[in-house]
Amino acid sequence: MDTDIIDVENAKNICKQLLREKELSYESLDITAYTPEKLEYWEQNKQFLKVDTVSFFYLWGGFLIWLLITGISLFTALLAYPNLPDYIPIQWSKTQVSSQAGKAFIFFYPLVCIIARFGLRFCLRWKIAFNNQHINETVSDYLSNSFCFVMLSAEIFTILFIHGYVQNIVVLFVFDGIVLLGILIKALIKLS
Repeated sequence: MDTDIIDVENAKNICKQLLREKELSYESLDITAYTPEKLEYWEQNKQFLKVDTVSFFYLWGGFLIWLLITGISLFTALLAYPNLPDYIPIQWSKTQVSSQAGKAFIFFYPLVCIIARFGLRFCLRWKIAFNNQHINETVSDYLSNSFCFVMLSAEIFTILFIHGYVQNIVVLFVFDGIVLLGILIKALIKLS
């Protein structure tokens, strides 16, 4: 409770400063102007600010979302495996299958999610050239979970393709790309 009280007091002090401003609008709001030690303030109030600013962006990058995506991917693979043919498509050219693999390949998708969370995420944290460490971590978490989301989409597409429900993977990936890129751009604008 003491930590919550401190967090609320910090937020209260910033709100008091904001109320003193005469010409302030949501569009021109720059919360960092009211926090002299920005990085320190961010670290002390990380949970509070996550909910306050771009909560979906942070939620999407979280461990629970990764666990959910990976769990769905693994469950889907386990459920589909007995009904798959001996060889499943893994690559397409337009609407035609151009490459196949054994049906055990269906477990590749959840495996990639695990590798992405711990491998790709680790690499991204050190390679993304952002000055603010919290932005760097947030973006790397977002990208690793987004990659897992795309893998889950590919897995589901493969299963639906095998059973004749869908034919063109491009539509699926365009939809994934628009959704994920839109959230990323919106969040980066708010973070900067």
